Amino acid sequence: MTDPPVFDPRALERRFEALDGLGRGAWLCAIVNSHASMSLRLPALARLRERLIAGREAFMPDDGWPGDEVAQAFGAVFRDLAIPSLCRGRSGLADEVLRSLLWHLDLLAALRATLGAAEALRRLADGFRRDWVDQRADLEAVLAVFDSPQASDWSQDWSRMRGMLREQHWQSVLDAHAVVRQLPGLAERIGRLGRSRPSAAPVLSICEPVEAPAEQVRLEALETPDESIAAAGEPEAVGRGGDLSGIVASEAACWLASRPGGPARRPALAARAHRLRRSFQARLAEHALLCYERRQPFSHPAR
Repeated sequence: MTDPPVFDPRALERRFEALDGLGRGAWLCAIVNSHASMSLRLPALARLRERLIAGREAFMPDDGWPGDEVAQAFGAVFRDLAIPSLCRGRSGLADEVLRSLLWHLDLLAALRATLGAAEALRRLADGFRRDWVDQRADLEAVLAVFDSPQASDWSQDWSRMRGMLREQHWQSVLDAHAVVRQLPGLAERIGRLGRSRPSAAPVLSICEPVEAPAEQVRLEALETPDESIAAAGEPEAVGRGGDLSGIVASEAACWLASRPGGPARRPALAARAHRLRRSFQARLAEHALLCYERRQPFSHPAR
């Protein structure tokens, strides 16, 4: 007689281990994408992201995902727009490329059914190309200003950065940058100042906490409006608990429907009431009933 199989809790999470090689912003897209199997997709995406950050060729024949035809169609766009070189050293931008690629590939199954595989791939690759022609132009506008290796953190939030490019403040930045470019001496002086070299002097943070005098804290506490005292005991939120005096209306209705007393019930209703009673009693024992959380009375601190 063979021994029963041993339950391995790690086996449930093993197929998601490749997510460690992706940015958090690409996790959801990588999991819910409909193109091919997830067991092939996640490791291939992690390798693709690594190659993009290194500035190398995006797709390799032995990846197993997204397939030879898709890799050929989208690989041509990656090469024409030099996307790997744009993503070199910029993990946030690489994640944005992956999200865009997954979004287009999610449409492949629906378009293939109506247009055929070849035409569907062509349209999706053309759409991806149009998106990244615009994004490349925006990226080059940013690189024209933030061309310093120390200024690469903006790629962590590329979507937000693109939104800022549409604002009037960005045009002011471009105008100031153009003026500095026309004055080589000023540009050289600015390059020698500031944070170009690490300094041993301590840097004071504007966010450091400041201790307020104890007398000021007591006065501010005493000046609290009386509305907080009047509102004590009013419902503030809904949470889980076991206080029957504070349960919400739906829990009270469940309790009333489960009571054994009252007129004779039909068998179906009696069975339903029995199940409701068991469920209510279990959640009461676990303090898992939906209850109102009430404001606590306000008390002035002692002088």
